[in-house]
Amino acid sequence: MIVMGANDETLEFKLDFGKGLIPVSLVEYSSGEYLFTAFTNEAAFKKTLETNRVYLWSRERGFWYKGESSGDYLRIEEMRINCNQDQLAYYVTLLGNAACHTKRKTCYYRRLMQENGEIGLENV
Repeated sequence: MIVMGANDETLEFKLDFGKGLIPVSLVEYSSGEYLFTAFTNEAAFKKTLETNRVYLWSRERGFWYKGESSGDYLRIEEMRINCNQDQLAYYVTLLGNAACHTKRKTCYYRRLMQENGEIGLENV
């Protein structure tokens, strides 16, 4: 038998960067459309809080400012944290045309299709 602890319903902010990077889901504020997933570290999170613009961390780029090279910036409208306080969601307004580096609005522009045991992709 699994005994679950009490639900954490506290409003005490407990995000802990000591455990590494924090995943961030980016969602368009006006439509609810899922844009992409990224990671933040403590420095990027603090800069995001200070500026209301999206700063992130990646293995490839390190510390980066979303839109710096593309011109497609994101403005924070709302931030949410999950029940375990180990993931974030940024609800953003696009200050450009795209959130994806491919110049599409979202990074999720391909659907997985399965036919005869084979998996393929199609654009949506």
